Amino acid sequence: MTMPRPHHALLTFLFIALVSSACNATSNDVVAVRTTGASEAAIWAPLLAVATGNYDTRCESLSIPPDPAAKQYGPLVIAADGSLRAGSIVGNLRPAKVASVSRPRDISGKPLMSMSVSSETVSFGTVEQDDGTKQAAFGRAPDMFECRLAGKVQPGMHSIYAQLDGVIDAAGKMTCRHVRTRNVSRADYALAEGVLTIGTTRFDLGTLKNETLTMFPGERFFYSGSTDDDRSFKLRLHSRGKPELFELRKKGGNLVECTPLP
Repeated sequence: MTMPRPHHALLTFLFIALVSSACNATSNDVVAVRTTGASEAAIWAPLLAVATGNYDTRCESLSIPPDPAAKQYGPLVIAADGSLRAGSIVGNLRPAKVASVSRPRDISGKPLMSMSVSSETVSFGTVEQDDGTKQAAFGRAPDMFECRLAGKVQPGMHSIYAQLDGVIDAAGKMTCRHVRTRNVSRADYALAEGVLTIGTTRFDLGTLKNETLTMFPGERFFYSGSTDDDRSFKLRLHSRGKPELFELRKKGGNLVECTPLP
């Protein structure tokens, strides 16, 4: 099986985030900081854990064709609180229009974290590679560049769920509708201690093949995952962590949609 080159994989991952950058921003533009609720603050934790670092080597332009002048923006430094510095640009990653963190497993089963943040003015993304390197890209169209950490990183062994400190844990009953047959039933729903259960279906969140958390600050967020046996789920939650919609797909089956009972 041919694996994508690390550089190309980074460009692919960051494309959506970076093309959304505003074209009329100035070097003094920042990602503004605003107060968030307790749930939202907890949701930022796994994203900032992935982002933090001093990306100070091999800073290269992402412009097409490459523009050597883009190197003036490096190095890129992200602190644990989300504050950012890149040359004359200072700001903060929190909040943004959309922020996402993903934890897929490579061909050997090792989890590799990646994340992206997009605001009205700038975008940022970082990717862990299977050789232990870590790359990040930052900028505003058309001035975008990537840098790398000088040292290698250990893969994140804790699932995204484990880093959320119980903020999305909940239990209750849901009404579920089979999209194809339109059959309606009720099911018990529970999310606690690393296990997601809906009716007779159970997901061990520590062994997911792929796990993703996507947040629209101040509005809602989505938590999704898939398993080695081709089952998958997507959970939509209010910004304070209340479940709004649950979607379930089983191997060879159709979509089931569930909503909480009043």
